[in-house]
Amino acid sequence: MLLGVAWVALAATGLSVVLASPLPDRHPDEAVLDGRVTAGLIGWVVAAQADAVTMERVTGVDGPRRVDAAVDLRRAGNSGAWAFLLAGLAQPEEFFEIGRSYRMQLYVRDLHASGRPVTLRITDGAADRGPTDESVTAGFTDRSWHLLTRTFVATRDAFPDTALYVALPPDGPLHWQATLASVRRLPSP
Repeated sequence: MLLGVAWVALAATGLSVVLASPLPDRHPDEAVLDGRVTAGLIGWVVAAQADAVTMERVTGVDGPRRVDAAVDLRRAGNSGAWAFLLAGLAQPEEFFEIGRSYRMQLYVRDLHASGRPVTLRITDGAADRGPTDESVTAGFTDRSWHLLTRTFVATRDAFPDTALYVALPPDGPLHWQATLASVRRLPSP
């Protein structure tokens, strides 16, 4: 319940940023508001139960596919039950159609090379409702960029607060970067 209230407060704050800032052009089949992190941190939200995770836009990174901007996430340490990063979606309740295929993806790198896993899925900030239960989890012991990707079929309706959700390591120090977030409709067969 508390997490859901926190997400509503964070989403309301994020929405005012979205409305006050210009959005980059998106492909019509793309839902993520600013997956390339070109216009700042529009639609991006981070939260944690324990020590706060700081989030900033960094440029000049040697990103995948020649991208030079990323979301940079850091935390000093301490234990908590949860930590997450959200990439906002444009009108998810209209974007997702039951029975249609989609692909979610995100490039990430663990600058501590800790091997601790992150999980990518489509859900709300409370991680309890989304158009699918499909996810992908991986941990990395190097500092390279890695693609998290999963193709899925929407089996339920989405809601206005549905987002691309990254479950971060809930405890200990972290330094992750993320870019090229995407949720795309796939062509119908």
